[in-house]
Amino acid sequence: MCGGDGRIGNAFGATKTCPGCGGSGRRHEDYGHRDVTKTKTSQGRAPTVAKKMDKEAEAPKRTSPLTLEGLKLAEEVKSCASISADTKVRLVREIVDYEVSHGSCTHTFTKKLRKQLRAAGPG
Repeated sequence: MCGGDGRIGNAFGATKTCPGCGGSGRRHEDYGHRDVTKTKTSQGRAPTVAKKMDKEAEAPKRTSPLTLEGLKLAEEVKSCASISADTKVRLVREIVDYEVSHGSCTHTFTKKLRKQLRAAGPG
């Protein structure tokens, strides 16, 4: 395209670097498709499973809620006589997980949990 000098021009006299050789005068060799996903640095890669397990082992899991709303809900769940012990543990765990992700128990979450308690109740 450029004749070996690395520059191309048009009829108006404007010149620029040749896209075929990049200004070197020699054409680039085509090696086919280049997979750029394998050229990421370690910063761009996801952590390995071993690292995730180490982090999980360091942080102890909470077993009870910390906020006032969460504590009230947990007491309601524990005092409910119509549900099994497994269900009580699952619901308290759900309260703790919700607090971890949202900071506190919202009004909507409280209504949803109380609805589950009523549905599990008699009649």
